Amino acid sequence: MKLPRPINKGFTLVELMIVVSILAIVSGIMIPSFSSYTRNQTLKQAQENLKSDLRSLQNRTDFPLSTGRSRTRQRLVITQLIVFI
Repeated sequence: MKLPRPINKGFTLVELMIVVSILAIVSGIMIPSFSSYTRNQTLKQAQENLKSDLRSLQNRTDFPLSTGRSRTRQRLVITQLIVFI
């Protein structure tokens, strides 16, 4: 008479260690990529804010940038800054 085999409904220690090691490898690859992505996004947001500020400055007519320059020259300088950024 054969005894019924017990049914194992779990993971072995080796299987769990393999999953943990795969997760460690994947996170090791992802963390530097995510760091550079967030740094680039912060830089891009700062550039967009600067462009927006320069555009609003360009549209203001009552704000003198410096004495001795005409309004056309001031707008040209600001436009060149916007294009440069």
